[in-house]
Amino acid sequence: MFDPTIYDNLKVAFENYLYDLDNLDESIHITHRRDQLELASMSREFTLQFCLRDHTAVTA
Repeated sequence: MFDPTIYDNLKVAFENYLYDLDNLDESIHITHRRDQLELASMSREFTLQFCLRDHTAVTA
């Protein structure tokens, strides 16, 4: 089981930092985002895929 408050706070902080790199600094480009909550097992998965603007073949 997880603490939803701390999870959401960390997720939002990390997500905002990456979106700032995408929109303000324009150093990365976000290509995929998934936030999945499984209520049956109380598990959660958040993925955010991005690539560098100069090197689009490399993704993280």
